[in-house]
Amino acid sequence: MDEEIKLEYLVSKYEETFGQGKSVYFDADQLCDIACYYELKEDFSEALKAVSSGLSLHPGNSQLTLLKAKYLLFLDCIDESKSLLAGLTEESEQTLLIRIELDFAEGNPDQGFEKIDKALNSEDLDGLFCLDIIGILWGYATFEQIINFANAALKILPDDKDLLLEVGSIYLDNNEGTKAIEIFNKLLDIDPFQDDIWKEQARAYASINEFTKAIEACDFALAIHEDEDTIFYKGVCQYDLEIYDEAVCTFDEYIRLAGNKNKAYLYIASCYRNLEKTSISIDYLKKALELSPNDPEVFYHLAYNYLDMGNTPMARQEIRSAIELDDTNAEWHALLGDILMQEENYEEAALSFEKVHTLDPDNVAAIIALGDCYEKLCRFAESVDCYEHAFVHEKYSIRVVFRLIMAYYNVGENEKATSIIREIEEAYSVLQVNPDLNMPESSALTETYNWIESLRQIVKEKLDEKE
Repeated sequence: MDEEIKLEYLVSKYEETFGQGKSVYFDADQLCDIACYYELKEDFSEALKAVSSGLSLHPGNSQLTLLKAKYLLFLDCIDESKSLLAGLTEESEQTLLIRIELDFAEGNPDQGFEKIDKALNSEDLDGLFCLDIIGILWGYATFEQIINFANAALKILPDDKDLLLEVGSIYLDNNEGTKAIEIFNKLLDIDPFQDDIWKEQARAYASINEFTKAIEACDFALAIHEDEDTIFYKGVCQYDLEIYDEAVCTFDEYIRLAGNKNKAYLYIASCYRNLEKTSISIDYLKKALELSPNDPEVFYHLAYNYLDMGNTPMARQEIRSAIELDDTNAEWHALLGDILMQEENYEEAALSFEKVHTLDPDNVAAIIALGDCYEKLCRFAESVDCYEHAFVHEKYSIRVVFRLIMAYYNVGENEKATSIIREIEEAYSVLQVNPDLNMPESSALTETYNWIESLRQIVKEKLDEKE
């Protein structure tokens, strides 16, 4: 009988027995296995019950006691865990791991790191123990401390595949793709026929926008083992590289193999949209809709395609369908607002951009658009509020400065308009005196200053013509 089936049968028997209050014998190893079953599911309360039941049948069993100390620690019963551990005379890697985690849990990281350093110098150090240490450190240490330990362990165990993979994954998950590539290359030097490592290498290359190399890594993985997920990821890399015709072919291959075709249809539709083949894009989105009629993402993409065709009524209908299914996506409300503005329906457009501002308060484009709606509706004071908010985020942006100045004039705040112009001029003067000054948005400042000067020249020329 398969080991997994055996374990499931054992757990089922255990649950039935204790659920009905029956007294049935389980040996200590069986109860350890049952507890570990719950541990893997992160159900530490049930795991604790299993080992407690085991200790009632097998008092003083060291393995059950050790597991109980571990689960008590996981459940934040630190004193009870420490007390149980104190009664154990036999030292093991598992005992040391619990002692280390107890140090961190009690706020004694120096003691924990002291034990870790001592373990690193042990002749019996192995990769699995190091992986367990890394698992503990994730809960208490900084990324720098974790990676320092991992690299120290790799100096001692340079060819440990599991440890190399873990370190590479740590770098990758923390956006250090170049270092991840170095680690995965070491793994591939040890064994170049690991398709899983080639997949990770593809992810690493993609993380630093090296999509051509990511595609090559996918091809190596596929040469070892054809896997639908790798085919899909290859298509994504081709899409990101903007080789849309090739991406379509790859996603077609994925569709022939995969059960879930919907996500491939969405990518193919996006490819055709980027190739300006809107009608084909819509056809694929309709295929996606047949498979997932309640997927708001499909309606969102349909809206953009209809907008490309100039069919704003259909675009408005599709994006409203997306919002009906998910009202929490700021981008979708912004698109609806843009469409309503094109249709000169400023009242409803303002409501859409107000929703965007609620969901995403730092969305400057939406704040500006809301101000534009208020201005069209002659709600000038509210438009000023919007442009002032945008000015905080984009201080020297010409699109913000122009609107804010005009809004101040609309509400009779001429002095405030003048002060904005003066602020731009003063900032530009500082930039001219100190050209090497690393001033944020210096290019935007220069553009806005030049616009003000051009406007001033136009006004002067008009006055000269009148004279």
